[in-house]
Amino acid sequence: MNILEQYVYAKRNAFGYAIQLLFVCLLAGCNQQTIEQVSGPTMGTSYQVKYIAVDGVSQPEVAQRVDAVLADINQRMSTYISTSELMQFNQAPTEEVFKLSNDIVTLVALSQEISEMSGGRYDVTVGPLVNLWGFGPDKRPTTVPSDQALAEAFAKVGYHYVKADKQASTLLKEKPVFVDLSSIAKGYAVDKVADALDTMGISSYLVEVGGELKIKGEKAAGVPWRIGIEEPVLGQRKASAAIEAPGKGIATSGDYRNYYEIDGQRFSHTINPLTGHPITHKLASVTVVHPSVAMADGLATMLMVVGYPEGMTLAKEHDLAAYFIVKEEEGFASYASPAFQPYLATDAREE
Repeated sequence: MNILEQYVYAKRNAFGYAIQLLFVCLLAGCNQQTIEQVSGPTMGTSYQVKYIAVDGVSQPEVAQRVDAVLADINQRMSTYISTSELMQFNQAPTEEVFKLSNDIVTLVALSQEISEMSGGRYDVTVGPLVNLWGFGPDKRPTTVPSDQALAEAFAKVGYHYVKADKQASTLLKEKPVFVDLSSIAKGYAVDKVADALDTMGISSYLVEVGGELKIKGEKAAGVPWRIGIEEPVLGQRKASAAIEAPGKGIATSGDYRNYYEIDGQRFSHTINPLTGHPITHKLASVTVVHPSVAMADGLATMLMVVGYPEGMTLAKEHDLAAYFIVKEEEGFASYASPAFQPYLATDAREE
């Protein structure tokens, strides 16, 4: 082995937690081709693109194109920009048919597919509950929210109150819900950056936005891009498994870094939209592989709410490639769904 390259990225979702992914090249010859890189801030997090250089395409050209794609998505979908298209919809009256960019409507419709798949445990309107528990812009509570406070927050939650018409490219809300696409938009941004690289003739790359990834081609002749999934142990960097998924998107959702305690009870940032309470199960993280990074992003969040073993049942039922890391009395146990098995480069415990 001549080279061991290890890159560590922080995965940040809208609620502020971090999960680390290790990008590892374990084979010789990784330096035989020129790997170029562009990176920067975006969507409240950061991005990084590594790619094999091609003739006629300069690094500044790639950087400019990537920045333009990400700036456009952020400008239209951010909930922190009051004039964004999505915020204009959120601020619009109920029962008003609102015209938006087709990709925003498509993402809302995609999120609703995931909501239906999970029986409502994934919901892009869950923001009021997240804020109530202190994982949004509001301050953290000093006591557990009351039943009345929960009821008031629930009155503003419900994905089924948003009607998406993809053909007309419109949304309509039947009650004053607030749509936040942060659990799916970063994955979509990765998809669009990958599309941009394809149109530039770049055929081998790794794109990462806030921890969501897409890889294509090889890092060098016969050497794949290999992704390490970190075991969720604070203060340590230990890979639970390594995967190879050329042409696929990869997303991870986790629970172990962003939480607080009240009177000795731990409260997770991951909120179950059906109960209004933080999750209490032992699932520490879940990684999903899917052709669409947007879909992988949403599915990972959904499975994190569902937990294990029910999440494995859903993964099998819908043929989802999912890798679960579960906290046990002594350490962690890892479980790969049947659809995930082909991507494993190292052993994982089978269900």
